[in-house]
Amino acid sequence: MIRVDDTYDAFLLESGGEEACYDYFYQCRWPSGYRCPSCGHKDCYIISTRRLPLYECVHCRCQTSVTSGTALEGTRTPLSKWLYAMKLLGRPAAGVNAVLLGKLLKVTYKTAYAMLDKIRHCLSLLPPEKLSGEIQAGISVMGWTIDSGYELTEKQHPIAVGISLDENGEPDRLAMMVVPRTHMMNYSLKPSGRDLFRETHFSDDADTLSNTIYHSQLLTIKRCRSLVSIYKASYKQINGIYRGVHPRSLPKYLAEFTFRWNAAARNGNTGNCIGTSISTITATSSSSVPNTSSSNSTSSSTNTSSSKRTSVSSITSASISISRQIAQACMAYSLSHLAAA
Repeated sequence: MIRVDDTYDAFLLESGGEEACYDYFYQCRWPSGYRCPSCGHKDCYIISTRRLPLYECVHCRCQTSVTSGTALEGTRTPLSKWLYAMKLLGRPAAGVNAVLLGKLLKVTYKTAYAMLDKIRHCLSLLPPEKLSGEIQAGISVMGWTIDSGYELTEKQHPIAVGISLDENGEPDRLAMMVVPRTHMMNYSLKPSGRDLFRETHFSDDADTLSNTIYHSQLLTIKRCRSLVSIYKASYKQINGIYRGVHPRSLPKYLAEFTFRWNAAARNGNTGNCIGTSISTITATSSSSVPNTSSSNSTSSSTNTSSSKRTSVSSITSASISISRQIAQACMAYSLSHLAAA
């Protein structure tokens, strides 16, 4: 349920407007200042005759913008609406579907779906987080629950799920993966499927690799009490908020759920602090974001700090909000990455 103070208009007032949202994405892409994506030079001219300013490198004349070379390249949707969508998608309690997002942003369903699909795709491309220490892991099946005998139907999809436990026995990290049917024997996970899940989501130490991955859903329910409630919540969210998903898109939705769950766990489940993040960035942006107020096509050159584009590894920092982690993921991957995936 979206509260009145969570509407797009309220978010725009709280965040400081479109310029503050632009500065937010600028900081996500160049946290220490502009760097030419072609030669790495730090000086640029500003071409401010377009909706989004262009930065022209003084060394190689390469022109780039905040969104060029990212998943947001070519978008005609205001960046504030993208950031609002990321805020809703990053809520620890639940995400948002395209129908609701379209109504909140006053855009078409097609636009809202494309925005959410790009964000989820970027999250699915992030390197999987590794489980370590004591682990509960097993197999579950998503889809129709009608008794179909001993064979999986086309509408049933096997999911490998695992959580790592902290010193107090509480879940602190989650991993989920759609299991290819070649690694299943009816409702049981083959040894090859268990090896695939270990290789993808387990750390390399011997103690972690020695954890048992239960090959059937019945054993998983009996032996993995902490795990069952988590994957039931994910299924409830997919069926409740999204009204089910196409099998082709299921890995993206699982990636969204696991990313949000792990990010909330790292942040102490304190929820989304997007307003604080924007205020902090806006206060410091004057020293690193070039002045875009000039109407000339070639403004004066600007110097910025020497640091390369943010790396994917920095996305997992526990000190930043869930929404900023999502924004950094979208800044880290280009449209070519999405097309190749």
